[in-house]
Amino acid sequence: TGGSGESPWLYSGLLADEYTSSSTFAQNDETDKRTIQTSNSIVTGHFRDYFRTRTAGMQATLLLRKWLPTNKADIAEMFFVKGFSELSLAQDFCNGIPLSSIVSSNIAVDSIVYGEPLPVAQVIQKAADSFDSAFTILGTDTTAAANKRIFTAARIGKARALLANAKTAAEFQAAAALVQ
Repeated sequence: TGGSGESPWLYSGLLADEYTSSSTFAQNDETDKRTIQTSNSIVTGHFRDYFRTRTAGMQATLLLRKWLPTNKADIAEMFFVKGFSELSLAQDFCNGIPLSSIVSSNIAVDSIVYGEPLPVAQVIQKAADSFDSAFTILGTDTTAAANKRIFTAARIGKARALLANAKTAAEFQAAAALVQ
């Protein structure tokens, strides 16, 4: 919640005119009017929260693979978490989003590779890749309730990512086919 109690989905909704501000909070009003100040701590908090969520998903993936490698549903869910945070970053913020990586199960500072600023389209593609990783881990075993839940969530996330980058009728159809 960015420490404010406000949801990042409220702010993206205010910005996209899904919602209108009827509160007395200046941050809500400036978001609705598209006059967001650089000192807006709520938006900054949301930006950090998305990165914290993404990092936690990557860390959990490494630890699950190390300590519970047969727990496919939980590992796939962490790829979903990573993908959903990447998609949220891409949809809520502008070009120049840096995506770092963890390259060792040691999860020490020296195992972090800091990412270069990426355009939104590349961040959306990274999200699609994260959802694909969830599919790969689950394979065709979607009979267990947990596997089916994660498979469905990843399928919806992948459809949203494809839709966000779609430019042709075929690309729009590919996104729609995932949720039919």
